[in-house]
Amino acid sequence: MGINSWVIKVSGGIPVEGVNFAVAIDGIKDVLPQLMAGEDILAPVEESWETYSNMAYGYSISYPSSWQVDDQNLKYVRIHHSSYDVGLDIATVTDVSPKSKVENLVDTNIDKLEGDYPDFNLLYREEVAYGGLSGIEIAYTYTEGARWYFRHFFARAGNSMYHTRIWIKQSEYESYSVTIDRIISSFSL
Repeated sequence: MGINSWVIKVSGGIPVEGVNFAVAIDGIKDVLPQLMAGEDILAPVEESWETYSNMAYGYSISYPSSWQVDDQNLKYVRIHHSSYDVGLDIATVTDVSPKSKVENLVDTNIDKLEGDYPDFNLLYREEVAYGGLSGIEIAYTYTEGARWYFRHFFARAGNSMYHTRIWIKQSEYESYSVTIDRIISSFSL
């Protein structure tokens, strides 16, 4: 659904077409009251992106340039918005036994979450591929102060396991969903 306006006028005996705007309703519903009140609204500016490369573990991932990277923790790399309302962690485990399976890592994580959070709600579990790397993605919610939405991607390459975890306040998900999808799909070895 959108808003479309076409105006046909005759100016000095010459027909003139005037085109106003077409906007998806999801893109305008939050600012429609301000527009109706006659307020000026600035259009969002496409943000520039940077790429974080981890040479030790052989992966790279892109993220909005306004976000911060914290790679001082030995267990994971954290890339996040300054508000900490949205971000991601990337953990890598090397020298994984050939018998270890991604499915087992996923099951262990789900079991722990179910035990730790009584209102844990698994939204989906599916096989996916990002950056040519096949794995399993899960999404879920739980409450810890606020209601949080998470997406995890688990994958294995050689003797290494990769685990990315996106977190965001559920109330903010719609605002960041395109950004989150772009971040996750940029992960590559």
